[in-house]
Amino acid sequence: MSPSPVATQAPGPSNSDCSSVIYDMMDCLSYLTPGSNDTSPTKVCCGGILSVLQYNPNCVCVGLASTKDMGIEINNTRAHSMPTTCKLPIAAPHCAIPGASAPGASTPGMSPSTH
Repeated sequence: MSPSPVATQAPGPSNSDCSSVIYDMMDCLSYLTPGSNDTSPTKVCCGGILSVLQYNPNCVCVGLASTKDMGIEINNTRAHSMPTTCKLPIAAPHCAIPGASAPGASTPGMSPSTH
């Protein structure tokens, strides 16, 4: 019997791979909730985003996608601009958030340049 070949390519992060860090983003929900009156994310929120980006940038996408599974709506424009808003030195991957409009889509009252 000869051993079967084994693929050496590592799979992308799964929910379980990211589950230890995506909860670091929970402090951002008040800022990311549609209609939020928060004008900026908290330092704790930005620190959470930074720790997720340092662990694995794709976990940001996993975390944002999991909000839909939990029945939580988020402001897609704010979500995609979090690394810039928090002035983080690490760029997040551009990821689609199921059930949310694209970041460039026009959404009344949700302009990324409005402060």
